Amino acid sequence: LKEAGVGFPVSHDGREWETPAVKTLGIRDLPAVYVVAPDGRIAHVGVRGPQLQEVLEATIQQCEKAGTLRPPGGDR
Repeated sequence: LKEAGVGFPVSHDGREWETPAVKTLGIRDLPAVYVVAPDGRIAHVGVRGPQLQEVLEATIQQCEKAGTLRPPGGDR
């Protein structure tokens, strides 16, 4: 992932569709996109394209206001 320049968290344990996360979250497509709000709740699921850009910009603004924005690789 580092070689590919991926700078966001990725969860993969090699069990494909048989993982607890897949079953709990109801993942049916890969990549699965979940946008997490500053309060920790899943705010958006499956957004793509221009809508994803809008959602991310709004969520980043919410994080900035809440003081929860962290740089990539920061404390999680």
